[in-house]
Amino acid sequence: MALNLPFARGRQDSKEESIGIEPHVRSMIDGDGAVLLDLKAGRYYSLNGVAAGIWSRVEKGLTLPQILDELRQTYQVPAERLQADLAAFVRAMEEKGLLRVHA
Repeated sequence: MALNLPFARGRQDSKEESIGIEPHVRSMIDGDGAVLLDLKAGRYYSLNGVAAGIWSRVEKGLTLPQILDELRQTYQVPAERLQADLAAFVRAMEEKGLLRVHA
């Protein structure tokens, strides 16, 4: 089943789509959220608890569909909303050069 994620870049099947953290990014996650350090740009970013949860799943090596499935189990919101929020987060992190999405 293709998830038709907005960040699938036009591919028909996003099952194998994975996400990775750029090598110049460091993170520290705690119960309240996370702090990211972009060593290349010399910038810090603060993530709330939900975003930190996504980040930790990326660190574990989960694919985008796996992350979406876990979010569905964790949060009681419509699947379309989770999908849109995950896509927006990934897009923002890609634009900042912190994450990369690849097949």
